[in-house]
Amino acid sequence: MTAYPRIIVIYPFRWGPRGCPFDPVIVSFANGLREGGFSIGRNACLNIVTASEIGTLRAQVLAQLTRPADLIYACGSSAMQIALDARVSLGVYPPILYRGVHPKHAGCSLNPIPDVSGLGGIKATIPLLEDRRQFRVLRELFPNLETIYGLFAGPGTFFDLNRSEKRQDVLVSTWTASARCGRFPGLGKMAALIEAQFYELVYPDMEALQANLKDLPRGGFNGRLGSVRAILLSCVDCHHVAGAADVIPRMCQDASVPFISLSHLDFSGRAGPLFSFENDWVEPSWFLGKWAADLLGGCRVLHGNEVIQRDRFQVRYYASHSASLGLKLPPALLKRLQMTFGSIIIDSQTSQWDFSPAESLHPEVILDEF
Repeated sequence: MTAYPRIIVIYPFRWGPRGCPFDPVIVSFANGLREGGFSIGRNACLNIVTASEIGTLRAQVLAQLTRPADLIYACGSSAMQIALDARVSLGVYPPILYRGVHPKHAGCSLNPIPDVSGLGGIKATIPLLEDRRQFRVLRELFPNLETIYGLFAGPGTFFDLNRSEKRQDVLVSTWTASARCGRFPGLGKMAALIEAQFYELVYPDMEALQANLKDLPRGGFNGRLGSVRAILLSCVDCHHVAGAADVIPRMCQDASVPFISLSHLDFSGRAGPLFSFENDWVEPSWFLGKWAADLLGGCRVLHGNEVIQRDRFQVRYYASHSASLGLKLPPALLKRLQMTFGSIIIDSQTSQWDFSPAESLHPEVILDEF
């Protein structure tokens, strides 16, 4: 260990209104560290690496690891895979803690947990897509729903590209029916439960994304839930193409197809989804901060692969975006969402995550390697 513990945080989600370095996920991790005796700016250094484009993020992580690091906190499964690849490339092996999702039923090539040493963290299932009871909520929200479009990004590390498949085999050049010949037949089966079809697209770049979004059939959404015939689903971890987070909601709106997201977190104040079905990120980040402090202090050792299952769901309803579409949800339906997912957050133009970052972190230290 260096005289002054250095922690690298890999954070690929840099498109919220506040973003890094004062995102609640990062603050929660730092608070967990402090609880364990490591205070940023006093006896620990936190360097944040952030970029929405996966290639840029990978290059930045490699650059950071040319200097000694005592621990890596990877926010998301793609960030975790980047950290693992960087360790092998450079021959340095700081322990990695991560928080990520692992789909169980979507398809065999999705996001397995690597069997490596020096890796610990919290895994969760994808909200909505892994639970039949949750998935049926889509039928309650949109009683005349016929088609679900699922969007995935090829440049990410969401796929197990270490298998025999080549990258070009993973990419799907046009909308493909999951139940017949898609990469994720499990999603097609989930859609069949609510008598809908699931079409998937794995896009390699912005050009392919825009071309296929232009091909979306007009959804006919006119402000009434009953008018919706098609929706688009996409996970925040599938937007590792620069600009995708802005293009997707805008083109969905142009096509009158509601955008439903998975784990978009704080997206208020910008074009975004109508709903975001989410795992809790803040409390697990505190737990991982405390775990990191135990590792740095020598109270705990990562002998192998230590991964904890923790599922805590919430649904975020973007009231401001809903109002711009002329849509108002009945209170009974909001109550139903709360009962199914455990909690509901109603976002307006102002984020509920407003806070003074200086109370928790020392910005001059955070920004040192930003």
